[in-house]
Amino acid sequence: MVKYRRLKKLETDLGWAGEKARQKAAGIIEQAKNEALKLLQSVNLDSQKYKENLESSVKLLTANEIDEYKKVITNITKDVEKGVISDSQEFRKMFSQAWSQLQKQTEEQLISDVQEVRKKLADYEKTQKAEIKEKIGRILEGAALELLGQSIDTQTDEKLVTEVVDKVLEKYAQPMA
Repeated sequence: MVKYRRLKKLETDLGWAGEKARQKAAGIIEQAKNEALKLLQSVNLDSQKYKENLESSVKLLTANEIDEYKKVITNITKDVEKGVISDSQEFRKMFSQAWSQLQKQTEEQLISDVQEVRKKLADYEKTQKAEIKEKIGRILEGAALELLGQSIDTQTDEKLVTEVVDKVLEKYAQPMA
């Protein structure tokens, strides 16, 4: 019975030690659980801080990128403006040259046309004078025959015709420019 009591005591001691070990294990588990929760909370806090830092970095990066894009667009706009101004100045120069050349050609053509018209008018005037001289000569010849009964010589006839034509032209014809 001594053995039995010892066994019982040992069993009781073991039960008590097992209970104590279970309690200790439960405490360790609880402590591990609390530590894990603290760690998770810390990770969540760190995660939240990281998220906030990331968001602010993204905002800063986005703001920087927007500023950079604005600079690039401004530079592109300035380059385009320079190109347009350069092109418009070149166009104006080409247009001015073309216009000057066109004016010169038009002036030359106009001068040529005026000279041609003057020549045609001079030729026409010459032709008309010759026809008028001839008609007046015939009229004078006919009148001399009727009035004088004789014809007048060619030199006198020509002189009279020329005088009459010149007087008629002075009176009725306008001077040619």
